[in-house]
Amino acid sequence: KRNSMESVLDIYVDGSYSNGQTKWAFIVVEDDAVIHSNSGVITDPVICEGRQVGGEIQAVIECVEWAKQNKTKINIFYDFANLRHWVSDIWGEKPWKTTKNYTNDYRNFMLRNRSFICKMIKIKSHTGNKYNTLVDELVGAK
Repeated sequence: KRNSMESVLDIYVDGSYSNGQTKWAFIVVEDDAVIHSNSGVITDPVICEGRQVGGEIQAVIECVEWAKQNKTKINIFYDFANLRHWVSDIWGEKPWKTTKNYTNDYRNFMLRNRSFICKMIKIKSHTGNKYNTLVDELVGAK
């Protein structure tokens, strides 16, 4: 079908916090169709202290792990700006300082796995973007 490390897939990520639960989700898009999705609930109390931030981070980690398993490069579409700011040195920019262990762990993970990430693209949340809306629904952030 496709030569995985030469093509680039788009992945939309989101996190949410509701009723004491932190959740994450991502969807993979190829040729304007969702080809994979995944979601989960975070149980680590330290990460849950960050509320939806922990979910946002976990969504990115999970989608990068999926890209690694599938040997494909990805563009990550996100609506929480810090996700890129913490790792902007991947693109030669000055990164924001990480102040929590879990944000530092995220940063280190992303730097170790940068070969799978082509771009991180900020989108406005809840503005009608089809795939962002789908990932919002998957994570329960309607």
